[in-house]
Amino acid sequence: MTARSAAFFFNNDRESRRACRAFVKALSFALALYSPALFADTAFEQRLQRAKRVEATADGKAYVQSMWKQIGAHSSVAMRECFRKGTQPDTPSFVLIANVLPDGTLSHVEAQPRTAMVACYLRRFADAPFPQPPEIFGDAGIPIVIEMDIKP
Repeated sequence: MTARSAAFFFNNDRESRRACRAFVKALSFALALYSPALFADTAFEQRLQRAKRVEATADGKAYVQSMWKQIGAHSSVAMRECFRKGTQPDTPSFVLIANVLPDGTLSHVEAQPRTAMVACYLRRFADAPFPQPPEIFGDAGIPIVIEMDIKP
């Protein structure tokens, strides 16, 4: 930083204030453009951590155990259909998060990374017959997380 550029930041003259306002406007514009992308991963991570916390509780563990008994075969078929033997998987692993609503349907289903094979799995997985979550989870349902490693 030169003496002149340092003086720019510390002077309180009209030109410095005008330049500062222009900088703030440009920065605000850039943040408005890029913040959804920046916060998307943060939101996913927050949902992931919440689902893991819920699954660590007694009610969460019991639900996940009953869930896999009911949807395990469906999930296996979806994996075989979307990650076919003899084809190169487009990702070595993925993480799926969703909410199971009181009626046993899924909402807010998303996964990372977003690839064609993962999207295929999500579509088939969403059709699985999920058990109804305990009433303690209310209308929002129970958050679930599924971490898959792909073995070609």
